[in-house]
Amino acid sequence: MAEILPKTKEAFFTIHGIGPIKWEKYGQLFLETIIRYCDENKIEQKEKPIAIQGGQLEPLLEKLRDFFHRRNWGKFHSPKNLVMDLTSEIGELADLFRWLTEEQSYHLDAKTFEEVRDEIGDVFKSLVYLSYKLGIDPIEASNNKLNKMEQKYPVAASYGKNLKYTHYLQDQ
Repeated sequence: MAEILPKTKEAFFTIHGIGPIKWEKYGQLFLETIIRYCDENKIEQKEKPIAIQGGQLEPLLEKLRDFFHRRNWGKFHSPKNLVMDLTSEIGELADLFRWLTEEQSYHLDAKTFEEVRDEIGDVFKSLVYLSYKLGIDPIEASNNKLNKMEQKYPVAASYGKNLKYTHYLQDQ
């Protein structure tokens, strides 16, 4: 709390180890104390951005936080460890497609489809939780990246081609 200095209930919940029970017991008191301390000492509150919360992903995030909290797994969820988990899950998804033909990849049998669905769920939950831990809104980040790609891959130059953007820079 001393690092983040939360000033809202939502910011309070971004702190590792804080859940509904601690909020009910101590939340308001902590917030008031932190705000007063910052005001008295002219300290700018360095609140982490609240990514995901208040949006469509919030119910999933709350389920993830509750699931991990009840198992005391927070200590394993550093950004580094979450990236390792994400990488593993992507590998498991890729493995399901490894020896399929292009055509087979469009027409999965029921068992493979269910396995792919589970792995997509694993990848997505890992990405959502990593985003939350880093204070990054994944939807906003995706939109920002798409805007950058618009610049790197002009339609006229890249239409129907699968070349890296550096190829298009050479043509300019």
